[in-house]
Amino acid sequence: MVGRPNEGRWHQEVDDFGAQRSRLPAQICCFAKECQDEVRRRAVSLEPEAEEVAAFYGSMLHSTVNVENPTFNKNFFIDFTEYLDKTGHGKDRDGKTVKIKSFEKCDFKPIYEYFDSERQRKKGLSKAEKAAIKAEKDKVEAPFLYCLWDGRKQKVGNFRVEPPGLFRGRGEHPKTGRVKKRVWPEQITINIGKEAMVPVPPKDTIGKRSSTTTKAHGLQCGRRTSMAHTSMSCSRQTQTSKGRATIKSLRKRESSR
Repeated sequence: MVGRPNEGRWHQEVDDFGAQRSRLPAQICCFAKECQDEVRRRAVSLEPEAEEVAAFYGSMLHSTVNVENPTFNKNFFIDFTEYLDKTGHGKDRDGKTVKIKSFEKCDFKPIYEYFDSERQRKKGLSKAEKAAIKAEKDKVEAPFLYCLWDGRKQKVGNFRVEPPGLFRGRGEHPKTGRVKKRVWPEQITINIGKEAMVPVPPKDTIGKRSSTTTKAHGLQCGRRTSMAHTSMSCSRQTQTSKGRATIKSLRKRESSR
């Protein structure tokens, strides 16, 4: 384990700023949980994939700035219909197929009521219960909080993979309401040291690939194909890489004087 006296001395040991590091063993990213079974009690039952998308909308009925926006609703239903077509639409209590073709005929209030009851339940938990939940959350996230950057313990800026949901955007964004798809392990490219063990992906999934480039400060990068384009999600710089960039910039200024 690296002692605290060595953690701040990287700038005294490195002169060549071409390589960001030489060793980097680390746990890279933490994935969002999948849709919970409790939201599947509907008058019209849906397959999990479509139901999760319905839950995205139903859980945010309190956000009137979104759900009262015609563009938001139109875009949401376009994507929701794709999931319905893919999974066979819904089933009534008798098991008969129900084609969902109209947004206006959909009632998302039961979904909202479920999520609202969950919010109220969590608010009513005792201090001890909340502490236990936090302790369990901290235990799950502990392996992702730090990495060893050239042997120095560094805090990772952002290790959580962005969960799926509905894109909100700013102002009158034309793609507001579109579905942001879940990022799977096979879409993640990680950057680790050559000697480090590649982190094991979650159960029943496969990782995409790993990179050992020393000139990049990002620890992981995920591609999410949604809203008709591919977006990138990279982790923030560590303290060391930020410091390197700052010193490099200062040296460049001094040399140009």
